[in-house]
Amino acid sequence: RWQLVIWLRQSLLFIVAFAGDVLHIYTSEGFFRAARYGVAAVAVVVITVFWLLHHRTLPFAYRFQNALESYLYGSSALFLVLAMVYTALPDDPLAARLGTEALIAFVLFGSLVAGIIFSIRELKRTSRSLADVDLSAFLSAADSKIDGSIADRLRDGSVRLLRCSWLASPASDAFLGRDASGAVAMRRRQDLPPEAFVPCDEAVAMLERGDRSVLALSYGWLTALHPDPHGTTLAAVRRYIEADASDTGLFWDFASLPQKGLNGEDKTEEEKAMFGRGLKVMGNFYASITGTSVIQQRSIDLPPGATTGFGPGEYNPTPYEGEGGRGWCIFEQGVSMTVLAHLTAAER
Repeated sequence: RWQLVIWLRQSLLFIVAFAGDVLHIYTSEGFFRAARYGVAAVAVVVITVFWLLHHRTLPFAYRFQNALESYLYGSSALFLVLAMVYTALPDDPLAARLGTEALIAFVLFGSLVAGIIFSIRELKRTSRSLADVDLSAFLSAADSKIDGSIADRLRDGSVRLLRCSWLASPASDAFLGRDASGAVAMRRRQDLPPEAFVPCDEAVAMLERGDRSVLALSYGWLTALHPDPHGTTLAAVRRYIEADASDTGLFWDFASLPQKGLNGEDKTEEEKAMFGRGLKVMGNFYASITGTSVIQQRSIDLPPGATTGFGPGEYNPTPYEGEGGRGWCIFEQGVSMTVLAHLTAAER
């Protein structure tokens, strides 16, 4: 929103400057000599109004940013006032004009130098303040809060974790779906057997071990009712976990939360309540610092000749990330990357 204010300020100053050029070109020299003071005065008023608005709003996150911006507003207004004074001075005495020129130069270059020095000093002060913060303790407290809400939903069964050892086993194929070509595909939570899931208390213990043995899958849904109708994501997940799936759980939204039926059948009221509770903590699976690890399937693999769109039976071609990417995927990736950055900083 403040960016729009800046654009408005610059647009107004551009209009004022353009008006000055028009007066210079299309009016007499005598009229322009008088009118230019009015043009400069309007520019001073514009800067002053936005200076006051900035002082009232304080739009930037850090105090020194707001202070620096306010200082530059004041310098700009003073520069314009001195320029008006300079143009009004007679040629004699020369000392007055030279003194005003020196003052203008001091304001122009001094404001830049002072701004740079102030910024460097404040950045160093901020760095010293952050160096005194126990980031490990802060992250530990944040992790406890994040994981606490996940544990509550795992404990009451609103969210279930797939047992990776079961999913990696060929025996699980008997309980999974298949597409027209015979490829194995994931089934929704309601259609999976009890042995597919980590028991609730065990899932909580797995999370609270703090060894990131709970995996959280980030991927894009291909269709509105089934995220992976041809099993491409399932095959990728199996390749990942087959190396060591002995004691890990997997959060896969389609299998971890109650879903609609493949023909659009609605969830029961109880399933809707479970889904709502689980949805509230879903983002935490990607933000946990020590409880979870995020695995990504960035590839959006549409079958040959697929009809693209967002309706029933259509395939969503939206890319995983980048401009025009999927909102959930971008959120999940962004949250997990932020966690990684914090962990890297804590290790220092």
